[in-house]
Amino acid sequence: MVVSNLTDFATESKMKSDTWVESTIPSEIQNQIIEHPEHGSRMVARWLRSLGYHEATDGKVAYFRVLTGSLLLRR
Repeated sequence: MVVSNLTDFATESKMKSDTWVESTIPSEIQNQIIEHPEHGSRMVARWLRSLGYHEATDGKVAYFRVLTGSLLLRR
């Protein structure tokens, strides 16, 4: 279905808010990502790929962390 109105499209998109991490990675691994913000998104993505999640990218991990509030601001 094509949605020609930006507001309607944005509303529909928010309803499908699962990230790749949430829809693909088991909760035990998600919890480790949240609990260890000291490991950067690049390192986490490499770890996920080593576990067989070959679609893992830095951006997908970073986005998941933004949404879950599990970012560690580096100084």
